[in-house]
Amino acid sequence: IVLIACEDVTERKRTELALQRSEAHLAQAQELSHTGSFSWNATTGEAFWSKETFRIFQIDPQTIPSPQLVVDRTHPDDRASVKEVIDGAMRDLNGFEHEYRLLLPDGSVKHIRAKARLTRSASGEIEFVGAATDITAARRAEQQLRRSEAYLAEAQHLTHTGSWSWDVHGLDFVYRSAEVDRLFGFDPQEPVSIETIRSRIHPEDLPRLQEVQR
Repeated sequence: IVLIACEDVTERKRTELALQRSEAHLAQAQELSHTGSFSWNATTGEAFWSKETFRIFQIDPQTIPSPQLVVDRTHPDDRASVKEVIDGAMRDLNGFEHEYRLLLPDGSVKHIRAKARLTRSASGEIEFVGAATDITAARRAEQQLRRSEAYLAEAQHLTHTGSWSWDVHGLDFVYRSAEVDRLFGFDPQEPVSIETIRSRIHPEDLPRLQEVQR
């Protein structure tokens, strides 16, 4: 006697394919946004890193992740603050958000923003679930902007040239450079009205200023 059993697994296969598609989309989204996900069960010590998290930290995906692995990869100047954040989260049982730098094996530096929330399972286990984003490009852009602003300020100081932007409706500066304040004797901390500007203009030149304002 031969008994044959058949089972319709169509729905299960559809579910598996949908799950695979969802995981693939998530992986692509993490790669595009330079954001990796992680979790750490503080009760059991087990941790999980997504593929993108391993890529950001430049660590072999076969490595078992842990909070200590994060500390070891952190820039020496930031390790104390990272340890403090981890210890504080465990002590106070709170989520956390902080920025720190990584020092990679090739000597390069990455800027990371990490954010996590604390969850509790039905059995009382404590787990931190969060995301780590590589914000290196943004931080470098900010540094470049500050450098450019410093160069511009120095060039204006050397050439005695100020720059400004004026709101014709609000009758107020939208922006004025430090050299404008120096040239006109304005207090950098104080707002400047049109009357204040006129008070700095030589009386013989006021008609020309009024003509320009029209």
